[in-house]
Amino acid sequence: MILHPPSAKIRNFYPTTTEQQRQKGLSGVFTSIVLFRVSELKPLTGRSLYQRYRNYKDAEQDLKDLTVLLKNHWLKIEAKLGLIKDLQDVLGETLHQHFTELFEILIRKLGEAQHKIESVDRKQGRLKRAKFAALVKESLEAAITELDKWQAQVELPYYLMARISNPRVDEKLAAVTQRSRGDTKGAEEIKRLRDTMKSESDGGGTTPRGGEGGWAGRGGKSCWVEASRLSDGGRVVDPYASSELKLVKLAGKEYLADIILIKNLPDEGQMAMAGIRDVARILAQSEPLTFGILKCYGVVKELRNHKSEIVFQVLFSIPDKLDQPRSLRSYLTAAQDERRTKYPLNERFALAKRVARSVMFVHTSNLVHKSVRPDTIVLFQDRKSLLGVPFLVGFQKIRPASGATTMVSDAEWEKDLYRHPTRQGLKPEDTYKMQHDIYSLGVLLLEIGLWTSFVHWNGEHKRFEPGPELKVDADTLAMKDVKRKANIIKGLLLKMAMELLPGAMGPKYAEVVISCLTCLDRGNDKFESEEGLVDEDGIVVGVRYVEIMRAVTDEMGFFCGGVLGCDETRGNRGLKLIHVREAKLTVPLSGQKKSG
Repeated sequence: MILHPPSAKIRNFYPTTTEQQRQKGLSGVFTSIVLFRVSELKPLTGRSLYQRYRNYKDAEQDLKDLTVLLKNHWLKIEAKLGLIKDLQDVLGETLHQHFTELFEILIRKLGEAQHKIESVDRKQGRLKRAKFAALVKESLEAAITELDKWQAQVELPYYLMARISNPRVDEKLAAVTQRSRGDTKGAEEIKRLRDTMKSESDGGGTTPRGGEGGWAGRGGKSCWVEASRLSDGGRVVDPYASSELKLVKLAGKEYLADIILIKNLPDEGQMAMAGIRDVARILAQSEPLTFGILKCYGVVKELRNHKSEIVFQVLFSIPDKLDQPRSLRSYLTAAQDERRTKYPLNERFALAKRVARSVMFVHTSNLVHKSVRPDTIVLFQDRKSLLGVPFLVGFQKIRPASGATTMVSDAEWEKDLYRHPTRQGLKPEDTYKMQHDIYSLGVLLLEIGLWTSFVHWNGEHKRFEPGPELKVDADTLAMKDVKRKANIIKGLLLKMAMELLPGAMGPKYAEVVISCLTCLDRGNDKFESEEGLVDEDGIVVGVRYVEIMRAVTDEMGFFCGGVLGCDETRGNRGLKLIHVREAKLTVPLSGQKKSG
């Protein structure tokens, strides 16, 4: 792989980089980053711009707030850059290249922010105080927005580092998390996730220590919660969904319970317990507002129907200030007049991006979900948006990616609709893989884009039927040739994505959906061939997924601002201004050629 030198425009932001280093390209120079430092502003103006902000703080208090927020943003970015640099020699070619591209984007964005601030500064003597303060505020807000965007872009590939099997990653993470200076939160989260995944793969029974949402508060010994501790039977979130979710109370606090029912057959019960325990251990490490996966509090196990069935209730902690859960299915099946007018386009874009991030976090955590559909997306009201905050739930069939997959299914059409054709029917052809979740996501994103449900509950006949937008007739649904039926329906979905989505959500959003629906097709240039996506840690398919999801980012035009999980606490705002820092890629990738 050749890492080409940065463009001429980007080179302008390398003041401390020698020409010899530039000629080596990004394989010789990891990146030169423009840092925003409040205390180092002399290269800009000869006097401290930060002092100017202080001069205006009485009239423009929000300028001070902006400086705080931008400073906080940069500290987080700086911590990520440091860890990526520490792990550069174990990243692997695909992830290495992806980070290199992201760093070029960061350099460009920061250079543009520098240019804008300098332009405003030159106008200081010619403008009235209020006008100058307004321009400064505008430039700061623009810089914050760009840092927000970049943080969101780097978040998912950053957490993909948790999947790297090389033991040197653990050594590096241990060293970073022991530092007394700097923001080590991201490294600590990756370390906890790796420790949990290793415990799961080793079959260990120990439980990682964590925060309130895990089971450390119960002694850290077990994920299991006694059924007698639940106050009541709970309240069903959506009675017409094909997955069962309840709100239950434990010690006076409300939790979301994901209900899993299995037959208590020989060996199956023990296998289910082990699988649910391992998954719960990983989900206990989730950061809900970052990745849209609620933190697992514990699991309740009960025997029912003369011990012929086992019912598991996976309990999830509900973040503060969120309530009134409602399934995405219920939103999509609302009346036609409500659907088209109530929910603005930007919120639907934000919903799509959050859901995609949730699926990616599942994969980053070495899991596959197997049930991605509107019934398994629950939205909580946050008083800030009409749709609220979405979370991926419905873990009835979730399992570790390394675990054994079942070759038996349920053949229910309303669930098969979201399954790849090779995973439909009572006896699916293929074992489950991550791309199957990506296909399911494509169907879900198509529904979000058209803001309609492909599945409707017929209360009179007590059955699920195709929604009005899904032109599937009864004869097609009754076909005995499962593979033919599945491919006919897939063709209908692709036709809708190609013909209806560009006008509804834009061409790039449509391209993402089509890429998801064809992720296992030969000739898909986004996911390449099946062989091209196979690597020991599952990094390659993860990076490909991140890359196509960035297309949604480009189409949205606003990407963050709290709605996409880049920074959920946007009440404070901050700034750093311009210092140049150099970090070198000292370890070439295997087989890498030097660029001239």
